[in-house]
Order: sequence, then C-alpha cells, then structure tokens
Amino acid sequence: MNQQFLINGGTCLKPSTNTDDEGRITDMTLAGTVTDHWARDVLLGGNHCGGLSTAAAVASNMCDILASDYYYPSILHADFALAQLDVCSLAAAWGLVSAPPAQALRLSDRGLVAAGRRAGLLLVQAPANGADGATPRLIATNAAGRLAYCAEPERLSLRQLGAA
Repeated sequence: MNQQFLINGGTCLKPSTNTDDEGRITDMTLAGTVTDHWARDVLLGGNHCGGLSTAAAVASNMCDILASDYYYPSILHADFALAQLDVCSLAAAWGLVSAPPAQALRLSDRGLVAAGRRAGLLLVQAPANGADGATPRLIATNAAGRLAYCAEPERLSLRQLGAA
C-alpha cells in the first residue's frame, strides 16, 4: 500500500531533482507523495527559500496542489497568472486548487461539481487580455448551494429552472 504524505510548501524543502544540460528539470520522483506549492510564489516570481519555483513545478508536472498560506487570495490570482504566463491553461491551474486538495485531505464530498457533492462555486471576472497589472475579481461565491458572498448583486439574475 502506498502511503501518501502531503509535503507542505514543498518548494522550501528543496527536493532532489535531475536536470538536463540546459538546466531544465527532467524529473523529481518521490513515489506515492502529493506535492503542494505556494500560490504566492507565482505572484512573487519565484520561491523565497531559493527552492524550485511554483511555476517551474507546474510546468514540469511536479505540482499536485496549489496552496495558500498567509495570503489566501493568492490562489485565485495565481491560477490566472499561470495561464497568462502560458505555464498551463486556466483549467489545468484551477485543477490544482479543486479536486486534488480535497482528495489529499480525504474530503470525498468536495473538489468536484457533481450530484451528491457539496458545490463550492466562484463567479470571477477575468482580467482583460493584455491589461497590465489587471487581476481577477471575485464577484460571488456559492457554498453548498447557497449564495455566501456577492460583491455586485445587480449582476446576478436568479431564474427558475425551466423558465423561458
């Protein structure tokens, strides 16, 4: 049985990696582990401990979970930044903050939008393409089927299912 460990802030652990002649990471094998990296490192442009950067880990498929620490909005901003920097697609970046964290914490009712699961949904206004310094803006959140936060209620329209 593979035992899983959550490596908190894996970038600070300076994991052993192999690189090619041009310094690109070729592999980092820690069988049976789940690695998380700090979202804030994407926003800061590198790892403050001198380890593997989050963007490099994501680009090399060595990041399973994108986590936040003291700056919780970093998750939302980092997902869009990874996509804008062409490290990965927005869908792939979002995948690092949804199902894998729920699975790692054994929260089987979360992480996916599906029947029988708790749905946590965000309504986000994406930054304009090419806008310098533009960041995503959280408009509303829905937790377990209920509106939990709404910055702009006038933008929401609640319609009855089946209504024309």
